[in-house]
Amino acid sequence: MLSVGELELQNVLKEAQSMLPVLSSTAFTTQQSRRMLPEVHSAFLNAGFYKIMQPKAYGGLELEFGSQTQLGIVLAQACGSSSWVATLLACHAWILGMFPKQAQDDVWGANPNALIASSFMGDQPKVKKVPEGLLLSGRWKFSSGVDDSDWNILLAHCPDHNDSAKKLSFYVLLPKKDYVIEDVWNSAGMSGTGSNDIVLKEVLIPEHRLLNAMKLTGGQTPGSEINKGYLYQQPMFGTFSFNLIGNVIGLAKGAANVVLESLKARTALSGATVSANQSIKLRVAEALAEISAAQALVERNLQEIILAGKSQQTIDISTRARYRGENGFASKLCVSAVERLLPVLGARGLESENAFQRIWRDINAVSQHIALTWDVQGTIYGSVALGYDCPDPRV
Repeated sequence: MLSVGELELQNVLKEAQSMLPVLSSTAFTTQQSRRMLPEVHSAFLNAGFYKIMQPKAYGGLELEFGSQTQLGIVLAQACGSSSWVATLLACHAWILGMFPKQAQDDVWGANPNALIASSFMGDQPKVKKVPEGLLLSGRWKFSSGVDDSDWNILLAHCPDHNDSAKKLSFYVLLPKKDYVIEDVWNSAGMSGTGSNDIVLKEVLIPEHRLLNAMKLTGGQTPGSEINKGYLYQQPMFGTFSFNLIGNVIGLAKGAANVVLESLKARTALSGATVSANQSIKLRVAEALAEISAAQALVERNLQEIILAGKSQQTIDISTRARYRGENGFASKLCVSAVERLLPVLGARGLESENAFQRIWRDINAVSQHIALTWDVQGTIYGSVALGYDCPDPRV
């Protein structure tokens, strides 16, 4: 018998599946608009997609960890950009659930439907620790879905006064009124995510809206005062890439669907059936196996996380590093699958309005996110496996 949470996830994924025809038909327009379409955003809002990781204490669904991954696997088959925004805005509610209660009250107290964007890449910002909190000025880049969001979570670094050789990393929470959105997102891939820059000028972030990144390596967080579930005790950096990898798997599945559909009645200039060619069969088979392997790897690790969380087991550094590395590898497998399928379509796959061409650009763009980049994540995994210190202490 399914639990209430499992039934709720089943309903969310069923709703997502029902939206695929519309998302497919509007994907090209989304790309041209450079942001998620208003009607798609409204549909996601009404379907509760943004609430899947929001604490129940504030009106959220608080589903199992990995629900965001599963949602991405479904939605990205039709529109990678819309799926990316949906899963990121959902996971930001998860991060906010680890902040102090007062910060959560600030966001959801008056509006339980409030949405939060993020930017973890400051472009030479000025960050100063003051008695009241942090004083921020400058530019933060790549804030996906920022136009549809009410708040933002930034990653900011400042000197450690106790050790001048070190820097402290904080997640900082601020309302939309405290920053200016600059419409600068023009990208070859994931072009419909509206990942614009935000600019701040001497904005004071009070202490209760600061969250030390080193307090998010697993176990109790400031948010645990009100949110008792394991979801808000996850090692944030160690498991963050699960918020992204579902989109990569979904994009790869979408690419395979396009190819399989196109081959059904396609003939070569000679009149031969294209799908009868042995090399075509081998390319399709290997690509499908790569996608299945990536999904199986990710889903196995998600089950580990859920079991560990429910039994209150701490996820050790070797396991956290493995999750980072294996999600990077899963991304690598999916990109390989799409690259393998590209020649099957020939010149048709290069047409600007061809769904495969868009997916090819999108999956190559997503795989460049540092949390999924194999060179970075493989190095973390290999370093810890070989007994070296983890290159990123936040993991």
